Amino acid sequence: MRSFLLVSAAATAFVCAAFLPRGTAAEETNDGIVQLLAASCSGCHVAGGEQAIPRLAGRQKEELTTLLLDYRADARNGTIMNRLAKGYAESELRALADYFANLED
Repeated sequence: MRSFLLVSAAATAFVCAAFLPRGTAAEETNDGIVQLLAASCSGCHVAGGEQAIPRLAGRQKEELTTLLLDYRADARNGTIMNRLAKGYAESELRALADYFANLED
Protein backbone atom coordinates (compact mmCIF):
# COMPACT_ATOMS: atom_id res chain seq x y z
CA MET A 1 0.00 0.00 0.00
CA ARG A 2 2.83 2.39 0.88
CA SER A 3 4.53 1.87 -2.50
CA PHE A 4 1.22 2.55 -4.25
CA LEU A 5 0.92 5.87 -2.39
CA LEU A 6 4.50 6.82 -3.28
CA VAL A 7 3.94 6.00 -6.94
CA SER A 8 0.65 7.90 -6.92
CA ALA A 9 2.28 10.93 -5.29
CA ALA A 10 5.14 10.86 -7.79
CA ALA A 11 2.73 10.60 -10.73
CA THR A 12 0.63 13.46 -9.39
CA ALA A 13 3.73 15.63 -8.93
CA PHE A 14 4.86 14.84 -12.47
CA VAL A 15 1.47 15.76 -13.96
CA CYS A 16 1.26 18.97 -11.91
CA ALA A 17 4.78 20.00 -12.92
CA ALA A 18 3.75 19.82 -16.55
CA PHE A 19 1.26 22.60 -15.94
CA LEU A 20 3.40 24.95 -13.85
CA PRO A 21 4.23 28.38 -15.33
CA ARG A 22 7.22 28.28 -17.65
CA GLY A 23 8.03 31.88 -18.47
CA THR A 24 5.90 34.14 -20.60
CA ALA A 25 2.21 34.60 -19.96
CA ALA A 26 1.34 32.76 -23.17
CA GLU A 27 3.30 29.75 -21.95
CA GLU A 28 1.49 29.78 -18.60
CA THR A 29 -1.73 28.99 -20.41
CA ASN A 30 -1.35 26.31 -23.08
CA ASP A 31 -0.80 27.92 -26.50
CA GLY A 32 -3.71 26.02 -28.02
CA ILE A 33 -6.00 27.23 -25.28
CA VAL A 34 -4.80 30.81 -25.78
CA GLN A 35 -5.68 30.56 -29.47
CA LEU A 36 -9.15 29.31 -28.57
CA LEU A 37 -9.61 32.15 -26.08
CA ALA A 38 -8.38 34.66 -28.66
CA ALA A 39 -10.83 33.34 -31.24
CA SER A 40 -13.69 34.48 -29.03
CA CYS A 41 -12.34 38.05 -29.25
CA SER A 42 -12.42 38.08 -33.05
CA GLY A 43 -16.19 38.34 -33.17
CA CYS A 44 -15.92 42.01 -32.24
CA HIS A 45 -12.23 42.85 -32.61
CA VAL A 46 -11.80 42.23 -36.33
CA ALA A 47 -8.18 42.14 -37.52
CA GLY A 48 -6.92 44.64 -40.04
CA GLY A 49 -9.78 47.10 -40.14
CA GLU A 50 -10.58 50.47 -38.68
CA GLN A 51 -13.83 50.41 -36.79
CA ALA A 52 -15.43 51.60 -33.57
CA ILE A 53 -14.08 48.53 -31.77
CA PRO A 54 -10.28 48.70 -31.70
CA ARG A 55 -8.00 46.08 -33.19
CA LEU A 56 -5.91 44.00 -30.81
CA ALA A 57 -3.18 42.57 -33.02
CA GLY A 58 0.18 44.27 -32.69
CA ARG A 59 -0.70 46.46 -29.72
CA GLN A 60 1.73 46.72 -26.83
CA LYS A 61 1.54 43.81 -24.39
CA GLU A 62 1.68 46.10 -21.35
CA GLU A 63 -1.14 48.27 -22.71
CA LEU A 64 -3.38 45.28 -23.42
CA THR A 65 -2.61 43.73 -20.04
CA THR A 66 -3.50 46.94 -18.23
CA LEU A 67 -6.70 47.38 -20.22
CA LEU A 68 -7.88 43.81 -19.68
CA LEU A 69 -7.10 43.80 -15.97
CA ASP A 70 -8.75 47.21 -15.55
CA TYR A 71 -11.89 45.95 -17.27
CA ARG A 72 -11.88 42.90 -15.01
CA ALA A 73 -11.57 45.08 -11.88
CA ASP A 74 -14.21 47.59 -13.09
CA ALA A 75 -11.49 50.28 -13.06
CA ARG A 76 -12.32 51.08 -16.70
CA ASN A 77 -15.74 51.64 -18.23
CA GLY A 78 -16.85 49.47 -21.09
CA THR A 79 -20.06 48.36 -22.68
CA ILE A 80 -19.46 44.62 -22.42
CA MET A 81 -15.73 44.22 -21.77
CA ASN A 82 -16.13 44.43 -17.98
CA ARG A 83 -18.45 41.44 -17.98
CA LEU A 84 -16.36 39.48 -20.45
CA ALA A 85 -13.05 40.10 -18.67
CA LYS A 86 -14.48 38.80 -15.40
CA GLY A 87 -14.90 35.41 -17.07
CA TYR A 88 -11.13 34.99 -17.43
CA ALA A 89 -8.43 34.27 -14.87
CA GLU A 90 -5.69 36.87 -14.58
CA SER A 91 -3.21 34.44 -16.17
CA GLU A 92 -5.55 34.00 -19.14
CA LEU A 93 -5.86 37.77 -19.62
CA ARG A 94 -2.09 38.12 -19.47
CA ALA A 95 -1.71 35.29 -21.97
CA LEU A 96 -4.24 36.95 -24.30
CA ALA A 97 -2.35 40.25 -24.10
CA ASP A 98 0.88 38.44 -24.93
CA TYR A 99 -0.78 36.58 -27.80
CA PHE A 100 -2.26 39.68 -29.44
CA ALA A 101 0.89 41.73 -28.92
CA ASN A 102 2.81 39.15 -30.94
CA LEU A 103 0.34 39.08 -33.83
CA GLU A 104 0.89 41.27 -36.84
CA ASP A 105 -2.06 43.35 -37.97
